[in-house]
Amino acid sequence: REAVRRAEEEAEWLQELQNQEDCELYEQYLLGGVPCPLCGTGRLERREGELCCTTCMEMRVPLLDEGLSLEDISEHLGIAEDRHRQAGCCSRALFQMSDRSG
Repeated sequence: REAVRRAEEEAEWLQELQNQEDCELYEQYLLGGVPCPLCGTGRLERREGELCCTTCMEMRVPLLDEGLSLEDISEHLGIAEDRHRQAGCCSRALFQMSDRSG
């Protein structure tokens, strides 16, 4: 009986955790725009020739192509994540800022 009770409690806990994650994902969806690949919370926007995040200060990238739309940027980020998965990794892609080039 004790094992069944523990299993039920664990199932309830996992269901609540999944519900919280689903709610957070839905709230992100409602925000619209392109999520920041660094913090995942803010949204990308164009500011004075740079691609910036509305939340974190780390996301500041010079836009070399002023004609590049946020939709294009979103598509490129999606392609990068797809390639990450195709390489066999089931974890979410992790983006980082670096001063190095090349």
